[in-house]
Amino acid sequence: MSLPWKTRFTSISAHTGGSVAIVFALTIFLIFGFVGGAIDFARIYRAQSAFQGGLDGAVLAAARAKQTGSSDAEAIDMAQAYLDPVKKRIKVDGTIEISVTGGGSGILAVGNLSQPSMFLSVVGIDKLKFKAVATSSFGIGAAGKSNLELVMMLDITGSMAGQKIVDLQTAAQDLIDIVVADNQSDATSRIGIVPFSEAVSLDKNTFEAATGQKYTGKYKGCVVERTGASAYTDATPTAGSFVVAIEDNSPNSRCNSAAHIFPLTDKKSDLKKMIAALNAGGSTAGHLGTAWAWYLLSPNWASTIDQRYQTAPYSDLTTTNTDGSPKLRKIAVLMTDGGYNTQYSNVDSTTQARALCAEMKTSGIIVYTVGFQLGGDPTAITTLKGCASDESKFYDATTGDALKAAFRDIALKASPLRLTQ
Repeated sequence: MSLPWKTRFTSISAHTGGSVAIVFALTIFLIFGFVGGAIDFARIYRAQSAFQGGLDGAVLAAARAKQTGSSDAEAIDMAQAYLDPVKKRIKVDGTIEISVTGGGSGILAVGNLSQPSMFLSVVGIDKLKFKAVATSSFGIGAAGKSNLELVMMLDITGSMAGQKIVDLQTAAQDLIDIVVADNQSDATSRIGIVPFSEAVSLDKNTFEAATGQKYTGKYKGCVVERTGASAYTDATPTAGSFVVAIEDNSPNSRCNSAAHIFPLTDKKSDLKKMIAALNAGGSTAGHLGTAWAWYLLSPNWASTIDQRYQTAPYSDLTTTNTDGSPKLRKIAVLMTDGGYNTQYSNVDSTTQARALCAEMKTSGIIVYTVGFQLGGDPTAITTLKGCASDESKFYDATTGDALKAAFRDIALKASPLRLTQ
């Protein structure tokens, strides 16, 4: 005799109720595990992203500190300070090791970290581990593999006497320390110097090649502007396009003996020694300083300059390395404390300087300009702004500290930092 259908259903329910409860419990457990795991992994991803970004910024901050003269310990402290806000915001366990690498030209930060799990602990996973690594490199040789040629045009006219020439020496030497890499194996970084006043002074061989004149008792290396069709070009000096020599009429010479050019070199001690010897005197023929800053960077003048200080070809400016960085950068830094007021042709110094700047920029040279205590001189400001590659590369420094800050900013832009990992 068969049981009524209600009785059969009740019987079946009684036999299956326990199984349903077990299946339900397992399902809830799995769902909880999946959802909880997703939350835990999302938390760990955010933590890793935050610390990766923090380490990237920390190694760049430390590298910038090293570039500006900080010790290894000071640079590492800078990196740790940069990380403090991240550590306060996101609580983690583990260690972060920061060190100076590459013989002082890089910063390495390695974080081996973990964060307690909120949900996965129910399946025996108490914490999730993650790793963050960041490396920065700095200095020309390490940053982008770009060679650098930089020439500073420095005003040493009479108005620069006293504290102003001291401020200039401090700023220029600081730039040398930052820009010239100690390790020149991967790429080179060289600096040239063009002090100017009423004229520019050349060594014997450069003088004779640039002027076509003999370096004798009459001529002691002082030159002024070119004239004719090549006046505002960097064409190789030859008959018809020589630079004009002026006589040394001592003791009334218009050539400041300290206004002696120093071709491109990576010898910091030599560069700094020359800077330390600068003294002020004479009027302001700014177009001459502008011209010689260009000539020292121009491959067209290679036969004129000492063979030990040769400049690279312009073609290297448009060639890239395997990492995408330019093979070469040429930079001119033009510094003066006032308007240009001395010339030897019928064209005023300001007009000549502006024409030279325009042509120099077309050759691919990056031009920075620095005015020092210009007193709001509109002509000088307009000239320097126009000579700069763009207005962001013009600096109007009103104090010695501001002058140093301007030179340091240029140096740091010339020596870019790069994350390498």
